[in-house]
Amino acid sequence: MKASTGFLRLVAVFSLVVPPLSAGAVLVAAFTGPYYQPLSRSLSVLGEEGAPLAFAVNLSFGALGLSVLALGLALDGAILAGGRGGVRMLVMAGACLVGVALVARDPTHPALLALHRLLALLAFGSLALAPLLLVRRLAADQSWRAHARPSLGFGLAALILLLAGGVLFAAGHLRAGVWEVVFAGLSLVWLTLTAARLARGAWRPSPRAGRAG
Repeated sequence: MKASTGFLRLVAVFSLVVPPLSAGAVLVAAFTGPYYQPLSRSLSVLGEEGAPLAFAVNLSFGALGLSVLALGLALDGAILAGGRGGVRMLVMAGACLVGVALVARDPTHPALLALHRLLALLAFGSLALAPLLLVRRLAADQSWRAHARPSLGFGLAALILLLAGGVLFAAGHLRAGVWEVVFAGLSLVWLTLTAARLARGAWRPSPRAGRAG
């Protein structure tokens, strides 16, 4: 079912604005005081109880999650009907990021800390798989076909980075902060490019002729 133009425009703007704002909030928090050690500490440390800008960081995680979730729903209505695996991965990633914001990192409560880490891991995995699972659907839609190859590249890079992170973690050599910054940066670039493509189609609808049924 095709989504309304108004909905697509709203999601496109939201998904274009939120990622850079979220990244900016996290960067400001990272450089506020000596609390954060970027080489060894996860970005989630910036949102734990007692961190200088914990509320702003968790708010940015939540807003980013909502933008990813909304982008997934919008793509399902904007791209030619096909497999929904990629859309589902985006929705899951968005929901997990919202969960990361709501269940902030808390070392004093092991159960909550474990849940926070599980949600973060699910978000990372979903963000890595989403571009790959969207490739065939993108390629089948004439107006989105040009976005298929970049999505394949970003997805493969994210998956390789995810697997490398697992190997480094198992070997005890993972620098969590650096790894998360690189992975998040890669994902944010793809999300922003996808939102930009959605915006272009929402304001200048592409011809739908020639689509397969």
